[in-house]
Amino acid sequence: MSSNAQRLKKVGIIWVQDSINAGDDVQTLAMHKLVKRLDPVAEVVWLDREQLHLENTDNLTHLIVSGWFMKKPQHWPLHPSLPKPLFISFHISREQGVDQFLQSPQYQSFWKKHQPVGCRDRGTRQGFEKLGIDAWFSGCATLTYAPRARSNSEPYGLIADPFYFLRSPAYDAHQLRRVFGKQPSISLKHVTNADPTRPRKTQAVRLQETQELISLIANAEFVFTSRIHIALPATAMGVPVYFVTAGYDRTKHSTDRFDGLLELFHIIDGTHFGHTSRKRWGKLLRLLKFYKTENRSLAHLMPEQHVPVPNDTARNLAQGIEQTITNYLKAGAFTT
Repeated sequence: MSSNAQRLKKVGIIWVQDSINAGDDVQTLAMHKLVKRLDPVAEVVWLDREQLHLENTDNLTHLIVSGWFMKKPQHWPLHPSLPKPLFISFHISREQGVDQFLQSPQYQSFWKKHQPVGCRDRGTRQGFEKLGIDAWFSGCATLTYAPRARSNSEPYGLIADPFYFLRSPAYDAHQLRRVFGKQPSISLKHVTNADPTRPRKTQAVRLQETQELISLIANAEFVFTSRIHIALPATAMGVPVYFVTAGYDRTKHSTDRFDGLLELFHIIDGTHFGHTSRKRWGKLLRLLKFYKTENRSLAHLMPEQHVPVPNDTARNLAQGIEQTITNYLKAGAFTT
């Protein structure tokens, strides 16, 4: 090849090998589909989020860094063998001081080199701005899933971990009866994002399972969930989302990663469901089943007509992500 511009693109994207959360693979699949749609002949390579500090021998031409960062902040920054990255749909966790490490002055020169940073949430953007780094609110890559093409004949609602953070099947069953009744007027299908066996599965198996999950979301009449990476692709595909915020009070940073995204959904907050605190007293009250004293119907939370939230904001965010990645792939960013 006579120049970088003539090289076949080999694009690295992020996955999380040791994750039990299907939401991580939902993000990876979204980015995979987007890159292949923008450049069908490009080769897409999955790179483990927690191994980006190691030398890479894949001969990548591009690297798109997105998602939640990170479990092991000591595995930072990126290894010099990687190509100049594009940071987009990027979230820095505020749990356990990870943001203080990744957005510390010692990495200011690194971020200056790779700005502007496209941030999945406004909190991450604000952290960069405090460091003097050019950053913008991109939203999440899962908003780029294509509008649904429905294929089911039997209507159903999708229930996806609406009270996951409370980790009580009995509590879930009780509250779902209050919302949908003992005999729901529509079939309900239940899924969970948590799969302890996921880290042991191959990329191919995980990809197939994630595609099946996306199809299940696409064909639903509505989604009832507390999982952001069930809610965001549903919004992108035009499926009404009822997002349950109960159980997000463990720390003051529990909802930072939602800043700028919750406006895309119908919100059902924790005031409708008693004893949702994840603090010790809340766990004790659930253990003692105090919630069973609350039997008032919550049917009013689910209207007969399920209409998506007007999604101009979601479409605009998706278009911004697509255009930014298009420009990056055209630029031939082959060196750090």
